[in-house]
Amino acid sequence: VVNGVNEVPISTRELPFTETYGNFANRRYRGFRMPPHESVSDPSERRSMYERRRIRVFDARHAQPQPTLLRNGFTLIKFRSAVHNLLDQDEVTNLFYSECARIVQSLTSCDSVTVTQHQYRNGYAGLPVDHPKSARPTPNGSEGVYG
Repeated sequence: VVNGVNEVPISTRELPFTETYGNFANRRYRGFRMPPHESVSDPSERRSMYERRRIRVFDARHAQPQPTLLRNGFTLIKFRSAVHNLLDQDEVTNLFYSECARIVQSLTSCDSVTVTQHQYRNGYAGLPVDHPKSARPTPNGSEGVYG
């Protein structure tokens, strides 16, 4: 049992997957809080904060048995939000936050759940503004930067 979760791995032998690359915090930060990417002024230090590794992303929707919070630390649910536009701050904070809180509360039996913020991610820091993969301003004022 780790952090209250009975870690039972999901068999990935039969699951469909895609291969891609993921950016992970550099191992030198293990056990330490990594500084915010945008606060590191030295470009070579900023580039070395993350390690790019090839990963397989499995489609857990096909896992048998289905993952559960108790067994795997996560679960999958089907949910249709009433939100029409996730870029509309009023809809997100007034409707989506309460939808998410209700879901978490029903799955965990918590007495209360509070959603405090959300983050939009739409591009990469350090690129020229006109670059197609550059981070753009977001509706809630977050930087929109991928890790």
